[in-house]
Amino acid sequence: MSDIEKVEIGMATLYRGDCLEVMSHVDKFDHCIMDPPYEASMHTKNRIVKSADGWGTSTEPHKFGAMDEHTRSEITRMIVEKCGGWVMIFCQSEGSHYWNQAIVTHGGKYRFTGVWVKPSSKPNMSGDSPGLGYE
Repeated sequence: MSDIEKVEIGMATLYRGDCLEVMSHVDKFDHCIMDPPYEASMHTKNRIVKSADGWGTSTEPHKFGAMDEHTRSEITRMIVEKCGGWVMIFCQSEGSHYWNQAIVTHGGKYRFTGVWVKPSSKPNMSGDSPGLGYE
């Protein structure tokens, strides 16, 4: 487990790292919280980011690839096989359907999609659509 950080807090053991690498080294786990890459529609060169000093913005692509179906299938296969409790997957709203399908395809049970209300979400300044205040 090369780039995996293992932290023990009381009776809990937390692993921080690439979920495919972590899950391939762990036989069973109680719960899974992960924030995988978003769908390809979010991986554009026009992604707006704040400058490091907090003044202004620039556009740049993500430094990692978008979620693909093979990776999603491998993740959900291992989750269904190894997880004894609940799973929380952070994703864009357009991706929740794909995660649902993948979990059910591998024999898991999809419970529901939750929404994070983003109090500091950015407005849409172009005027061609409303701003997005949730994720």
